[in-house]
Amino acid sequence: MVTSKTTYPPQLQIAFENAETQMVRDLFSSISERERDLLGMATLDVAGATLQLITHFPTLTWFNRTLGLGLSRPVTDDDLSDIQAAVRRSGASQIMVSLHPQAQPADLEARLLRLGALPTRALMQLGRDVASSPIPIPAGIEVREVGLDALDTFMEVFERGYGLSGDWRPMFQGILGRLPWHSYLAFQGDEAVGCASLAVFGDFGWLGNAAVVPQHRRQGVQAALIARRIQDSARLGAKYLLTQVAEDLPESPNPSEHNMRRAGFVTAYRRPNYLLPCD
Repeated sequence: MVTSKTTYPPQLQIAFENAETQMVRDLFSSISERERDLLGMATLDVAGATLQLITHFPTLTWFNRTLGLGLSRPVTDDDLSDIQAAVRRSGASQIMVSLHPQAQPADLEARLLRLGALPTRALMQLGRDVASSPIPIPAGIEVREVGLDALDTFMEVFERGYGLSGDWRPMFQGILGRLPWHSYLAFQGDEAVGCASLAVFGDFGWLGNAAVVPQHRRQGVQAALIARRIQDSARLGAKYLLTQVAEDLPESPNPSEHNMRRAGFVTAYRRPNYLLPCD
């Protein structure tokens, strides 16, 4: 399902990127300085872009990447050197450079390849007009907005859903119950089986952190979490929704992209990604 066509104009594509950057900055700022230091978390302004780093998880490229590179001004060779130097100082050996379709200059991809950058799986920025057709919450699933008192349950569902363990708790204890964030648990009966987040910044609502425990997949839990967040985004005055997913490929399908497209999300733009060595 490689679907790259978009009806979103360039300026709105840039606004989507800026909204995602705002989300990342707000998320990182919600975490205590001590926890940020332990996880190697930082958002750095380098070369007109934002570098998002969590060096405690160096192989998770989603958390170690650029945002907005080449949008505020054309990227020079010195800019790329500055990015590599900043990543080295952080203790990491590489960063994922994400290229927005409006990034300048036109030969930026070729420059990255000359530096030894390797293409990796692209990210799809998906968008949806909040005012377009709503979708119903499937029967038998209750979605509740939760606060900090539900942190333990939220973390259990998130970690089971993604098969993760480790130091993820600080990523959520600063946002549960704090505006502009909204956190949700999905229940089947008395059991929490799914979780998700929504952050609303002006006209934009960002959807993420969605997970379903393995035994309850393909039962409409993701659809219920998406539907509730669409409803709440409309109530909170957002005009557009955005989310990021790894590109769905024939040899490597991504169910998350399928779920979003069934809920009315379309391609806002495709971001090719390159792993840039920095050591």
